[in-house]
Amino acid sequence: MTSLQTFPLFARLPYELRVKIYEFALPGPRVVPVRYNRQQKQYTSDAPPPVLLHVCTESRRKFTSIYENLRLSQKFESSIWVDFTRDTIFFDNLDCSPEGDLALDLARSPQSQKVLYCAIDAQLWEVLRVFRPSNLGEVRIMRNLKTLALVLKHDYDRGLRQTRMMYDGRQTTQVEVGDTGSEIQHVQFNVDSIRWDLEHEIDPKWEGAPPNVQMWIISFDWWYFDVVSPNLLTSLTVIFFTTLPSSFPFLLPSPNVDVVGVFYSFPNGTYDNIFIYASEANITIDDNGSSGQYVGTGTSWSGSPDLSRYEINVNSPEHGISGTFTLDSLAPAHYPCGPATAGQDMTVAPHIGWSNAIPDAVGTVNLTILGTEMGFEGVAYHDKNWSDQPFQQNVASWYWGHGRLGAYSIVWFDTLGLDGTEYVSAYASKDGEIVFSSCEASSLTVRPSGGDDQYPPSASGGDPTGFTMWMDLGDAGALDVNVTIGTVISDGGPSYKRWTASMEGQVCCGELMMGGVAVLEQFKLV
Repeated sequence: MTSLQTFPLFARLPYELRVKIYEFALPGPRVVPVRYNRQQKQYTSDAPPPVLLHVCTESRRKFTSIYENLRLSQKFESSIWVDFTRDTIFFDNLDCSPEGDLALDLARSPQSQKVLYCAIDAQLWEVLRVFRPSNLGEVRIMRNLKTLALVLKHDYDRGLRQTRMMYDGRQTTQVEVGDTGSEIQHVQFNVDSIRWDLEHEIDPKWEGAPPNVQMWIISFDWWYFDVVSPNLLTSLTVIFFTTLPSSFPFLLPSPNVDVVGVFYSFPNGTYDNIFIYASEANITIDDNGSSGQYVGTGTSWSGSPDLSRYEINVNSPEHGISGTFTLDSLAPAHYPCGPATAGQDMTVAPHIGWSNAIPDAVGTVNLTILGTEMGFEGVAYHDKNWSDQPFQQNVASWYWGHGRLGAYSIVWFDTLGLDGTEYVSAYASKDGEIVFSSCEASSLTVRPSGGDDQYPPSASGGDPTGFTMWMDLGDAGALDVNVTIGTVISDGGPSYKRWTASMEGQVCCGELMMGGVAVLEQFKLV
């Protein structure tokens, strides 16, 4: 399958239409890191400038009518372009100022009153307080500021305690993230202190209301388990999160970084979720398997070293849920671009890691949820995602799913970055052996069908009624699949849905396979 790479007739389009296309190509709101490069003697950013700046004179004219060259000092050049009405200026490094005084730079900058959204690394903010003790040293200067965020970067890297031990000849890594909670509490204290000072400012300088002060954690991490019954009417998903809503905005507002989400659906059509907050999380990696305990929730998981079996235990009477969910693996593990072997790339898209430990399994559920018994056997799955940046900073849309169709276990991942680049991962196994696993662009195409089948999808649009999927199987041919959405099992509004689905399809020219069972999800963020 091929896609159009050039359009030579673009210059012949009416000017008004070309301008509309330029506007469509502009990026959405961005978080733009700002640093002072002492070698180049200018302000720089690792966020690339939007492409319209370099396409042609006409596109540059449109671009510069909206974006401005960021100038924090009259004495030093800048390679950074921002839209002050939408972008967040992020001071993420100790090298944020030529003279080490960010407040002085802002006071001298002709653009300080244009800054509406500002983020400062939490560690940098404390260093700045050594020289300017006032919590409002920088804030007072940005008189139109709407949002100020203190950012805790790589939260579970800073506070991580790791111990290695030998057990039955295997190397075990124990990861305790309890220190993360104390660091988050410390940053939250600073946020609360700024809020208090703003509320009690004697001579406020704000043009409007004082800024909203927030804490951001810019990374996310989750361990995901699900199972769906063959008739699609009953499902269970358990997700162990380590993040905050600032990095994964589909969580409920909470200062807790460790949270367990239990999502369930019953044959009568009802579905709901329960969130249980932990005081800390202890994760143990044993050979290829993992185990985790989210302290204070009564929930945990345990995986065998060879990935053959996982068990999730839930015992939270105060939340009305107790029981077990086991997965007995049917398919080999994989990474985005191939089998789970050393040296494989583990990023499915820039800044997004993905490891699929159990692509397909027999799932057995024995739970009681709010007084209702849930007991069934179905198609189950387990994976893990992580990132060092907020989810919304790298994802425009996201189609993911897994299922069983005939003798095939399949997993698909098709996501768009904010710059429009498409990233894919295709996986198929049969009889316990990997048939095909690849992240090549030509290996997979997933597109919405029926209902609102716009592609790329729009956050303001509706939902499709299904998807069409084409997957390369290498020497085995190609797999064409029609996915028909069954029931909603998680509803995050227009931007997110998780569904059960049926599938039918065939490998090139072969017999039509019916009765496939799947779980899939869709994110639409722009």
